[in-house]
Amino acid sequence: MVNVKSIWVFHGTATSWGRDILRGLARFTEHREPWEFRVHAWGEAPGELPQNGDNVDGLILAVRDERQEQEIIDRGIPCVNVSGTLDVYRLPSVILDNLALGRMVADYLLNQGVRRFAYCGNDLWGFSPQRLKGFRQVVEEAGCECIAFEPSRREHLALGEQELAELAQWVLSLPKPIGLMACNDIRGRDVATACLRAGVRVPDDIAIVGVDNHDLMCTITVPPLSSVDTGAERVGYEAARLLDRLMSGERPAPEPLYVRPREVVVRRSSDVVAVRDELVAATLKFIKRRVDNNLTVAKVAEEMGVSRRLLERKFRTVLNRTVHNEIRRAQMDTARRLLVDTDMPLSEITKRCGFRYFSHFSQVCNEELHMPPGKYRRHFRLA
Repeated sequence: MVNVKSIWVFHGTATSWGRDILRGLARFTEHREPWEFRVHAWGEAPGELPQNGDNVDGLILAVRDERQEQEIIDRGIPCVNVSGTLDVYRLPSVILDNLALGRMVADYLLNQGVRRFAYCGNDLWGFSPQRLKGFRQVVEEAGCECIAFEPSRREHLALGEQELAELAQWVLSLPKPIGLMACNDIRGRDVATACLRAGVRVPDDIAIVGVDNHDLMCTITVPPLSSVDTGAERVGYEAARLLDRLMSGERPAPEPLYVRPREVVVRRSSDVVAVRDELVAATLKFIKRRVDNNLTVAKVAEEMGVSRRLLERKFRTVLNRTVHNEIRRAQMDTARRLLVDTDMPLSEITKRCGFRYFSHFSQVCNEELHMPPGKYRRHFRLA
């Protein structure tokens, strides 16, 4: 007889984040003994946590507060938390690295040539302060400032007229051009709507990046919203793997497992090179377009019709980085996309990223992605 484990899941499914968590849970169980998922948001489980006598082998929980966390601890049910809203975690936890997420968006905007920065969050959402902290760290390390705005916002309700007017006034007050990180796609859509109301151009005046990569929400936003693919499916997968070990009697690690976000998915809302120097802007576009052409700094300078020395001086003055740094960044952006989103052989990806030899490509991936290309593909594709 097949031993079916009953796993109760207390996590919202209204967002792409919640649905990706469930996809990760399902992926873990594909080739193992089946788990029966009872998902609270679908009405398959009671509105309250399991009681004595309920048939439950394990819990996946987005913990709300310390009281709920203590209740789970007192019950002694194997449980993994997937919410990053608390400062300290006593339950075994698998959590998105929100600091790294904020840093990723800041790095992306800096690489676009942005030198003014803003952040729009929500003081009611526990993940927002950590995302702001990571974003601000990178911005300030680059010698810039970040203007933050975090008014309260109820997640699933339409933006009220007063809230919209307040947000429109804020975007009007921002220095421009500016790059803005929204704490999630809901807030990113709010900002884009406020820009429409205020007559502020996106991305020319404000380049906007959200978080969660909610396909529908990003697509229907005007203009379509760039967003961070958080890798939430990986969070679900790792949570299921940890829960499986806990149900087998293994003791949890004392620290949470932090999962790094995948990448910024670029759409029209941030697809702008905010560099006023025409030579540098043209060079950035050329490198992005011809990254597969075994580019060298000398080749790029020749294509631009200037000396290598002049081009390097321009890059250091305008962007505070070298032409080689930009080539490497474009190569790794291409590598991440092809490794995760395609089944292309590694030998072909090596060529598409502008490398002659796989050994060199693998070495660069180790340096920049912190793992070799095959491992990176397996990690983010949940193979």
